[in-house]
Amino acid sequence: MATYKRDELRNAVLTENGVLDGQSTQGNPSPEDAKVADDLCQQELEYLFGEGLIPFDPDSDAIPGAYFRALVWYIAPALMPAFGTSSRVATLGPLQILGLQRLNRLKEFRYMGSTQQSEYF
Repeated sequence: MATYKRDELRNAVLTENGVLDGQSTQGNPSPEDAKVADDLCQQELEYLFGEGLIPFDPDSDAIPGAYFRALVWYIAPALMPAFGTSSRVATLGPLQILGLQRLNRLKEFRYMGSTQQSEYF
């Protein structure tokens, strides 16, 4: 299973906000932008962990691939005020809802292929 690093999450969120150019070969933010984005991403990860929407450690540098896109969509709108990208609210608002829906679906109990044993009294 693929995993992603924290800086990849941060850069993807900044790209969604239009702070980074997704087509550029210079894919790193300034140190100041990176610090702000890292802090806000951490806060959102801790919130989602507390709500039981992510099963991995929010301090980990290994984000499971199944959660990556949903996290980008969910976190990106939280960075709009810090980076002055509120003009993207029409795009990022619906994506945040999709991200939350995806996180909720990932949280649901999955059928694992084993049969349930029952006891009869």
